[in-house]
Order: sequence, then structure tokens, then C-alpha cells
Amino acid sequence: MHQHTLTVSYERASEMKSRINIGELQVGMPLRFDVFDSNDRLLLGRGNRITSEGQLGRLIKEGVFYHAPSDREDARSEDSTRLAPDENRVAREVSTFKILDDCSHRLDALLNRPSRTSETDRFVDEIMTLVRRVQRCCQFDGDAALAYVLLGRAPRYTVRQHMNVAILTALMLSRMASVRAQAALAAALTMNIGMLALQEELYWTSNPLGQDQRAALRQHPDMSVLALRERGVGDPAWLEIVAQHHEALDGSGYPRGIGGVEIRREARVIVLADRYNGMVMNRAYRPGVAPDQALKVLARRDASALDPEMLAVLIKAIGVYPPGTVVALVNKRLTSRMPQFAIAKVLPRVALKYPIEPERLWPPSPFVESDDEGI
Repeated sequence: MHQHTLTVSYERASEMKSRINIGELQVGMPLRFDVFDSNDRLLLGRGNRITSEGQLGRLIKEGVFYHAPSDREDARSEDSTRLAPDENRVAREVSTFKILDDCSHRLDALLNRPSRTSETDRFVDEIMTLVRRVQRCCQFDGDAALAYVLLGRAPRYTVRQHMNVAILTALMLSRMASVRAQAALAAALTMNIGMLALQEELYWTSNPLGQDQRAALRQHPDMSVLALRERGVGDPAWLEIVAQHHEALDGSGYPRGIGGVEIRREARVIVLADRYNGMVMNRAYRPGVAPDQALKVLARRDASALDPEMLAVLIKAIGVYPPGTVVALVNKRLTSRMPQFAIAKVLPRVALKYPIEPERLWPPSPFVESDDEGI
């Protein structure tokens, strides 16, 4: 049996990390140890499987370590490539969709938890746990996370909207420097906590907003800040991003009508992610807009309100045809009654045929003018 060696480096006198030999990481094989990056963040837990070459490449790029020696002596065994027999240990497949679904259900419970309960003091920690999970999903399987935006099923619209904006925000911020990424993701997951009932109500109706509804809509960033303070949130960046998530570059936003450099960069990201998501998501009264059409609308109709730098970052992060986009292949048909479908990011690189309910998604809808601004 071929044996692998480990190069050991001392990061601090009191702590030792061992770099994993690349040969020990294989697609489809359960991990024998927890995998960390150079900043000591957990990347993948023991027993999980690396599910694709892309995920393997991202792990290698991050620089992978495990802690040694006390809890990793088994990694130095004579046969370092074989799992030790253990009937009580079951290797788990890693599914980005399942992780994000679990996050959605947990977020649903957190957003709807009363502000004054015995669990209130755990709200911040639990939201930050979700933040880290969303970040990891986007970091190691960004394509699957993007597909979740279009194909995922959350418990209710309000939860899916928060999750989708957080995913888009994470992917955009990963391409930017000097940003408070975790505060921004926490804001994306909680930005509408002050208007959950109204948001769910608006999901079901295409009627113009009433006067009271419009007033509540314009006040909801401040109401969300208040609700978050009641739940123990004290991070100024988190609260400020929530307060600004409907402001516009040209000063046409709300609630304060600020513009330009007064708006945090993280808030500008969320503004754009929210508007994009609001168009591509299905509503009870209309199907979602095709992603390429949504990007055209953002660049044309909303150009003065949005930061062009952020729009460029969004397009680089997700592509014109992100994973999960439904496209028709003109050369073949699945049957005589329905087109062939595929998952695509940038045409014509169509890599995977995917048989999803075409009668529900085809044809892609034209853009429908709306004043919902992504909510």
C-alpha cells in the first residue's frame, strides 16, 4: 500500500498544524479528519465527502491543515489512506442544497421568534452560525449555491428572499476587499425582520400598494434595526447596513434618502442583490424573470440608483446565465411536447441536462414592471 507523508509546520510554540498531503484528498472518499484553512476556520468536517473536482480544487487552493498531534495520531498510521473500521461512524455526503435548506428552516425559526424570550440572548450567535454556513457553501460550491437561488425551496417566501440575498451577497463580497463580510451577511439574513407579515402579504398580490402599506414599507429598515436591537444585536456595521439596504446611489431610496458615499459599500451590494433577487424569484401572481433579462433591467432602468461597480461585480460573480437558469437547446427536444432543459452559467457552455418541471418554468417570463424593489 502506498504511504503518504505529512509536512509538519509550527505556527506557534503552543499549537501545531499539519498540512495535509494532497494525495489524501480524493473525490468521493470520506475525510478521516477535520479540514481547516490557514486561519483555523473549519472547511470540511471529518466523515464528509468531497463531492466534485471543483470542490477539491478550492480546498487545495485554500491551503488545508488538520490539528496535530494529540487528536490526529490516527492520521500517522501505517495505512494512511484507509478508513479505520468503525461500525458506529457513517460518512455523510455533503449536499449544498441540504445545508442551505437546513439554514433556511433555522432562519425561519429565528426570524419568527418573539423578541423577548429566554432564547433572545442566543439570537446573535445563531445568526452568525448561519452566516458561516452560507459562506462555506458559497466558497466551496458556489455553482450549487447559485442554483439554490433559482431552484431552492425554503419554508416560506420571506425566508427564501433573505437566504437568496445572503448567497448573492456572499458571492459578491468574496470578490471585494475592505468589507465587513460577516456583518453584511448577517444584515442580509435579517434585513426585513421588521416587516415579515407585510412582506408575506405582498408576495400574494399584484395590486398597487395602499397608503398604509407604502408607509410601512418605507419605515421597515428602521423597524428592522429596532427589532434587531431588541434581540441583542449591537454591531454598528450590521445595524447600519440593515438601515441602508433600500437607499439608492442617486438619493431616491428610503428611509433617509441618502446617496453616494454616504451609503456603505456592503449596503450597496445588498441593494443590488435584493433587486436582482426580487425579479428572478417567482411570486404567487407571476413567474420569475430570466436572469439575463433581470440584469438588463438593472443596467437600464435602475442605472442611476445602483452602483455600476457593484453591478460589474454581480455579473462577474454569477454570470449572465447562472447555474439554475432554464434554457432551451435548439438542436434536440426531450419529447415532442417539451424542450430540452439544461443548467448553464455562460452560453454556450451547457454542461448538464436537468429534467425539471418544464411546464412550470417554460417559457421564461418577460419582465413585469413592479414597484416592489425586491421585497
